[in-house]
Amino acid sequence: MVDLLIPLTAYISIIAVLCLALSQRKLIKIKLNWSLVAIALFSAYVLAPSMLNTLLPLEHLFAQFAWPWADKFSVITCSFLALLLLWLGQKNLA
Repeated sequence: MVDLLIPLTAYISIIAVLCLALSQRKLIKIKLNWSLVAIALFSAYVLAPSMLNTLLPLEHLFAQFAWPWADKFSVITCSFLALLLLWLGQKNLA
């Protein structure tokens, strides 16, 4: 798990520093709520294969395949859930 958290933190930190530098130069405007949503979605996408394997044990269904299909399925499921939550949030705010 630590092996995932170090690069995740590095990616988020690099992007945050770049965004803050661009914001200081008045090239972009940062909205905090969308920034937090983007960080949460990126974190979920990166952590989905390791976290969802404990919640959804799919390895026995996809064991005969050469590719890690359980990881791919967990990332796709996480992406669909994120899109559903964004759609429901947009629908409730409108």
